[in-house]
Amino acid sequence: MQSAALSPNEALRQVSLQIAGRVVRFAPADASVAFSVSGVRSSFVVDDSTEADCVVTCEYGEPEPGGSPLLDEGAPLWELRRQESGEDEITFFAPIDGVRAPWSQLVVEPSFRRARLIQRRDWGGHPLLRIGYPVDEILVCRLLMSQGVLVVHGATVQFDDMTLLFTGHSGAGKSTIAAIAESAGARVLSDDRSIVSVRDSTATVWGTPWHGTHRRGSPAPAVLTAMFLLVQANEDHAERLSPARATGELLVRLIHPGPQPADMERLIDAVAAVAERVPMAELRFRPAVTAFHVAAEFARSVRG
Repeated sequence: MQSAALSPNEALRQVSLQIAGRVVRFAPADASVAFSVSGVRSSFVVDDSTEADCVVTCEYGEPEPGGSPLLDEGAPLWELRRQESGEDEITFFAPIDGVRAPWSQLVVEPSFRRARLIQRRDWGGHPLLRIGYPVDEILVCRLLMSQGVLVVHGATVQFDDMTLLFTGHSGAGKSTIAAIAESAGARVLSDDRSIVSVRDSTATVWGTPWHGTHRRGSPAPAVLTAMFLLVQANEDHAERLSPARATGELLVRLIHPGPQPADMERLIDAVAAVAERVPMAELRFRPAVTAFHVAAEFARSVRG
């Protein structure tokens, strides 16, 4: 059951987010922890009676990286380590008093059923622990990828009984095309990250709370009609891609591929299944409504 609108400063004893049908519950380790949710993320909050796929126990403390390093971002804003217990540890860093220091740490059990979040009490100057990026994204992405579900750099819109996904790297124009589509009467499910899965030969897409500059996101699922690879140009033109080319383009636009070989095998199989079932075109476009209508016309032409 979806919640009513939440105040940004409302203190919540517990928060349950439902994203692509999976529920992650943030629960306090003790009475000192209370939560807040704001913006797009508020529409993904569900009643706490909903069964949770993963429960995150949250506490205040001083995160300390440990275990064996597996992956970092290079910047690095975060590090992934493996503890002796087999749990994955993701530590997030930021400049604190002029020094790079950990501000939050997520420790996830191998089963993905439980996790622990340790966060500095003084982080951000907020009296409440804010539920949001990057913790919820990394946790949900890891949960989904273990099930072979794709999280794609892509904006998704619904228009004339069709659902269109526009993918591209940062700066490709996802938020731009989402805003253009909305001006043409489309409903935006996501303007930056979308979740896609195939079941019984049907590709389904969900919006996410991880938005771009257009700041749109909806938890609603929809059957995916067509996909588009965004290429900024001086013309508006859609050219269909082969399933092989579509597979390659999607693979390099996934969010947070996992370090486990089995995860990558599942994702490769899932990408190939999506590319076989959902037509994809390269959309060369200018930032104007005519480009969206070119995309919609392509989707109509390939709709079964």
